[in-house]
Amino acid sequence: MLAHVRLFRRAPRLCRWLGWAAAAAVACLRPGLPAIAAERQGPSPREQPGAVDLFTAMESGQVEARIIPRNSQQCQLLVRNKTDQPLSVALPVAFAAVPVLAQQQLPLPLPPSQQPQPLGVALNRAAPVLRWPQKNNGQWAPNIAGQRPLARLALWTIAPEKVGWLRLPSVCLALGRPDPQPRFPYEIRRLEELTTDPVVAGICAMLGSGELSQDAAQLAAWHLENGMSWNQLATFCRPSALAVAPRFTPGELAAAQRAVETIRQSLARAASNRANEFEQTNHSPR
Repeated sequence: MLAHVRLFRRAPRLCRWLGWAAAAAVACLRPGLPAIAAERQGPSPREQPGAVDLFTAMESGQVEARIIPRNSQQCQLLVRNKTDQPLSVALPVAFAAVPVLAQQQLPLPLPPSQQPQPLGVALNRAAPVLRWPQKNNGQWAPNIAGQRPLARLALWTIAPEKVGWLRLPSVCLALGRPDPQPRFPYEIRRLEELTTDPVVAGICAMLGSGELSQDAAQLAAWHLENGMSWNQLATFCRPSALAVAPRFTPGELAAAQRAVETIRQSLARAASNRANEFEQTNHSPR
């Protein structure tokens, strides 16, 4: 009985001694713990290889990309990483989706008026898998219309040998042609291969960022790409003779006009600034 009492009295000191011993053991092992954690978690994002442009990756065979239009307003982008390493793909904020007529297996080629519409596709800024750069003075969309350096593109990291997908908004770039359908094969192209007007890229960028509604962006695209005047587009905002509700509203038409004007002014300022910088560089005293 007396031995049990002595052991009970020494229990607190025994617990403190065991605690100090455990702390010493952890301190000895601590230098190796980060290495063990890194081995389990894999390389950190900073250790991953640098970003590669989407079209460069497609041409080099690093990725395989497909675009499937649901209609003229929505597409699904699928990108497969064909490498055995995580790949950060830099996506442009706007690109084109064009029909691949050679793969439709038709007996005769379709006339241009019967070919499916080409599309201007915008990145959805709300997509959680994308990492975006910081805004430039709060106005990032118009500034990227003329030039798209890598630092201003969205980054999308895809796991090795995996397929990532995004649901993206789009606009029709050929009024009057048949609407896209999933059964029609499409391919991804640079937007400048389809249009020479940089304002179209700005409209798509504003659509993807949520600064412009889909209908307003569509009106702006028809104005820029199909030569429709604002007065002609205004007829789409009025009820028809069949008393069918109009697809567009006067407010959406006004928003399209403001967006086009804003982007044009931004491009003009950017061109003026580049010209001034070039002149100052070439005429500066040496």
